[in-house]
Amino acid sequence: VMLAPESIAAVFGLELATNVQTAGALPLPTSLDGTIVKLKDSAGTERFASLFFVSPGQVNLLIPMATATGDALMTVANRDGGVTFGAVEI
Repeated sequence: VMLAPESIAAVFGLELATNVQTAGALPLPTSLDGTIVKLKDSAGTERFASLFFVSPGQVNLLIPMATATGDALMTVANRDGGVTFGAVEI
């Protein structure tokens, strides 16, 4: 998957969140319903993504502006301790 800094991305999977929740205001939160998304970029820097929407099967997020290009690891963690990993290209 190829993404760009400051782009909107949708992640699909299972048990990504425990409930459905949408961000209600700006600035966007980095946690919704206890779900967080972290990106570890090619420089080794970890950043939290801002979240638009979370549900058990989908998370919509904003790739952080300063994310370095190259291979990155995305981690989605829900409030019950479930963790999903995925490789992405920035």
